[in-house]
Amino acid sequence: MGKKRIIHSVMGVVIVQILIISVFLWFGVEGRQTIFTQIPAWNDEDFYFNQIKSILAFGQPLGYYGYDGSHALIGHFGFHGFMILWPYVLVSAIGGLHFYTIAVTNLLLLCAAEIMFVLLLKISLKQAVIVTLLLNSPLLTFYATTEMVEAENYFWAIILAALLVRSVRDSAKINLVYLAVVISLASLCKPTFVIFFVPFWMLLGKYIAMNEKWKYLSIVLIGTGLCVVIFYYIFSICRADYFEGTTQLAKYHVAFDESFLNGIFNILRSFAINLSDPIRTSIAGSVWWYFWGNIYVVLICVLSLLYFFSRKDISRWIPAILSIGTVGGTSILYAGNGRTFYPATVAAALMLITGAKGKTLKAALTVSGFFFAMTFMIKGIWGYDSRIYFEAKNENRYESIERYMSSLKINVDAKTPWQNTLAIMIDAYPPTEYERSSPAGTGINYYRTLPRDKSQFKPSWVLLSKNAEDCKDRLTGWKYSVIKDDGTAILMYKGDEEER
Repeated sequence: MGKKRIIHSVMGVVIVQILIISVFLWFGVEGRQTIFTQIPAWNDEDFYFNQIKSILAFGQPLGYYGYDGSHALIGHFGFHGFMILWPYVLVSAIGGLHFYTIAVTNLLLLCAAEIMFVLLLKISLKQAVIVTLLLNSPLLTFYATTEMVEAENYFWAIILAALLVRSVRDSAKINLVYLAVVISLASLCKPTFVIFFVPFWMLLGKYIAMNEKWKYLSIVLIGTGLCVVIFYYIFSICRADYFEGTTQLAKYHVAFDESFLNGIFNILRSFAINLSDPIRTSIAGSVWWYFWGNIYVVLICVLSLLYFFSRKDISRWIPAILSIGTVGGTSILYAGNGRTFYPATVAAALMLITGAKGKTLKAALTVSGFFFAMTFMIKGIWGYDSRIYFEAKNENRYESIERYMSSLKINVDAKTPWQNTLAIMIDAYPPTEYERSSPAGTGINYYRTLPRDKSQFKPSWVLLSKNAEDCKDRLTGWKYSVIKDDGTAILMYKGDEEER
């Protein structure tokens, strides 16, 4: 029986990899294009690409990343922790950094995670098929095939789900050691993974407190609280501060300077806004793929709650804690959208599958098959795609941008990182080509209005607008030239030599 189970598991791994690779290639092929010809399309993708380039060259960006003059102490990684780029840097160090490096690394991460999941739990062939279908649902697949780093979050979620199930099944304390290490690494990549410390302390508390209810509860609350403070403090010093109403949540050393009542008001206000935003987005006709992503999250939350109420066994609580906790937590800290909800809800869904039997397993197969089909329907029928590709028609444009940006020299002996920071004013849309073409080590700071003190920056500014005339009144006292580019005016400020 054991050998058959292992054979089924290996077969499941093969099925998982074949399907994932086919979907990645299917997503990548768009007008005779492949995953290897795509170019970062969004400013987030260019941020990641630029930072990987800087880490390879100097160990970290030598300039500041941020918004309106804010900046992190060591680089800037958006909503992520400072370790989020480690697998992409590793792959780039081995195979070189290309525009497609992040997408290829995403593929490798998902393949590795699913192999580990199947082998750690030795799931059946039917369960392996369900896992495959589930992990190829619309929003997860879409982001995994882009130059975004979301696939790494799914990588951690899949592994953590396997370790949680293993820790529940097997009482060996070594499993909890593995779990603690992986949760810590995941939390350094994305801080919302601290939600996994709740089930960790629940499982550890069973060994320490036995049947002492109050002692057990104290261990869970105090242990989780300490982990949250530690990992969010690390997060706060490694990222730029660009929150408005929720700054005190992301930066604990600032939180205590705020009044308690004002903090509570901001928490409730941001929670309501962030939770309602995905609902409004979901009903927009142009983003049906997003709608099905949120339906997926809601379905997992409901199923995990039913699972929670089915028995009093502690292992039945974990999926609900992960799915409901992450929705609440991300709605407070971040924009409450599907891709921020996905990692922990993916883990919850995988845990539900491993406990499903008989009719429940058949129902899971049907539901996961439906979401898998939606992936192809969204692509084939609605045709959503925001990818751009490297083609002959845009080759000259990219080369000219790279030639201009190469004139910006990095000063490794700069007295302040501001001297290696490219200040970019956002008007119509982020200037992604200029981000990805900036020299290694360059920091990027976005501005909505021009800062008063320009002397601290590189003597070069980029301003995008649909109408150059509309921008001239903002540039009083500034030297600039206008370059026409596909109907968009790009105004670049060049400082005098003495200002350098």
